Amino acid sequence: MDSRERYARALTFQGPDRAPITHRYLAGASRVYGLRLQELYATYPADIVSYSFGEQRVYGPRPGEPGVDRWGCTWLRLSEDADGQAVGHPLTDWGALETLRPPAPFEDPADLERMAAEIRAEGHHRYVAANAGSLWQRMFFLRGFDALLLDIAEGREEVVFLRDLVTDWILQRVEILGRYDVDAMTMGDDWGTQTSLMVSPTAWRRVFKPAYRKIVEAIHHMGKAALFHTDGDTLSIIPDLIEIGFDELNPQVGCMDVAELGRRFAGKVCFRPDLDRQWLLPRGTPADVVAAIRQTFQTLGTLRGGFVCWGQIAPDVPVENAEAMLRTFWNLRY
Repeated sequence: MDSRERYARALTFQGPDRAPITHRYLAGASRVYGLRLQELYATYPADIVSYSFGEQRVYGPRPGEPGVDRWGCTWLRLSEDADGQAVGHPLTDWGALETLRPPAPFEDPADLERMAAEIRAEGHHRYVAANAGSLWQRMFFLRGFDALLLDIAEGREEVVFLRDLVTDWILQRVEILGRYDVDAMTMGDDWGTQTSLMVSPTAWRRVFKPAYRKIVEAIHHMGKAALFHTDGDTLSIIPDLIEIGFDELNPQVGCMDVAELGRRFAGKVCFRPDLDRQWLLPRGTPADVVAAIRQTFQTLGTLRGGFVCWGQIAPDVPVENAEAMLRTFWNLRY
């Protein structure tokens, strides 16, 4: 069974030989661990390759120097080891909405052809995912986080206009990506704080759920799977994400009750749980890491699939914990 089949079978509950593995690390981890990290990834190879096309953050040449992305948002980071944030927002004044023009769906169409060539050269043995975009995050990059929260609470009509503008842009990307030999399209929107959703579930269902539904339907119409990443406590909308039709959810399970997630949703959607990177990976022992992975797998996985391995390695994660994580992933059997 090759990696592509393994991942597809996990998504569709058709009995893969083992749980598929994904790789994820921050730039700082590469600086700290260098060759050792690459050796670990070579020993425990990923079953999926992802193409992001860099649609979110553009920084200056050095930390502390701003950069401007294709939407006109200004970005700043203070360290090369972590992502920064949008500090300049084109829609600080809603009056600018009338003249806002989204950029082309892809900055360089040649990137898509390079992706296609890489897939062909590899023989498409791994599962391939390409990034469709972010809805909520792009909206607050443009408007500003606090301002957009107030707009939603006040029911301003500009929110719906902006939602539709960004949704249409994502749908353009979906239509273009659908022409290529990718297996899935990904979306990423961090919706949760440590303890709850950033907006009320009622407001989320009213404003955002219809847009996500439209995007997922478009992805499925192109014959691709729909994968969704979201950080924080998002328990209140997981039933909605399943109902919408996402094939895989990548939640930050450390912010939620894993037992409740398993009790309510195991077998209903494939989970790619984000292993706790606030305490477990940086501060736990290798034994702690192994125990947490096995518990999460037993809770969210099934005998036929529904579980994909994922753990982000940051520069504060001891290499022993990274190795324990990847080794345990490699040995997970349904």
